[in-house]
Amino acid sequence: MKKLRIQILLIAAVIVAGLGLTSCQYDSPDERWYLNGTWQCMQYPDETLTFYMDGTGYWQNNYTGEYEDFDYYCDGDYLSFRWYPAYGPSYREDCYIYAANSNAIQISYPPSSGYGPQTLYYSRIY
Repeated sequence: MKKLRIQILLIAAVIVAGLGLTSCQYDSPDERWYLNGTWQCMQYPDETLTFYMDGTGYWQNNYTGEYEDFDYYCDGDYLSFRWYPAYGPSYREDCYIYAANSNAIQISYPPSSGYGPQTLYYSRIY
């Protein structure tokens, strides 16, 4: 009986841990904590995304100095960017996000993105 109780507690702990790793689902802006900060792209190490808790941020290429502001909205595994390029109209990009843990995310970009249809991996640096 004691063994069964331990197994049930372990299963409950795994379920609770899994719920804590859901992507962007939140009820208020204060719950955007896990995106808040600067994330470095693993495939393109010169590129970073910085997210602020107010739903704004920017992309930066630290080698060339290129910079682009964005607004974002996140719900579950859905991440929407509104990009504001310096020379041209703003545009929207709908992506998917997965948070592996509080220091690692992956964003799947659509075919129309500057990256093409691919998934990029990011690691929190700040």
